[in-house]
Amino acid sequence: MSVSDLFKPLTLLHGPAMRNRFMLTPLTSQQSDHDGTASKYDQLWMEQLSKGGYGLIQTSAATVEAGAIAFEHQLGIHSDKHLPGLIQMATAIREGGTLSAVQSSEFKILETEIIPKWGKKPTIESGILQHECELLNQQFTNYLSNQ
Repeated sequence: MSVSDLFKPLTLLHGPAMRNRFMLTPLTSQQSDHDGTASKYDQLWMEQLSKGGYGLIQTSAATVEAGAIAFEHQLGIHSDKHLPGLIQMATAIREGGTLSAVQSSEFKILETEIIPKWGKKPTIESGILQHECELLNQQFTNYLSNQ
């Protein structure tokens, strides 16, 4: 593939084609309202991004159920109350000529493994999340080396 191919449309198996092959991957912003609804800052962010010429824009990690929230002010998709804000975000993205997607986030591991083991929800400051990520990475590396 040549560099010029990046600017060509990409036909997908289902749905509309992407206008080019540039995709904005999910960026965690922690700017949603406390209950997971999209805030005015989420809306402004998506409106700005939609003018950037991307072929696809994904939201930040969004909770798929109320009991699996990974961090404060995380975008939610687990309730009908989230729909108006999500629709507004998707509309802004699509009006900019870009496809939209939501990165779903299922953090049941926090409730079933990390919190019982460490006695609290991980935070950046606690180092727990970093430690667990290192352990998971090591387990995955070991798994791959045994294949």
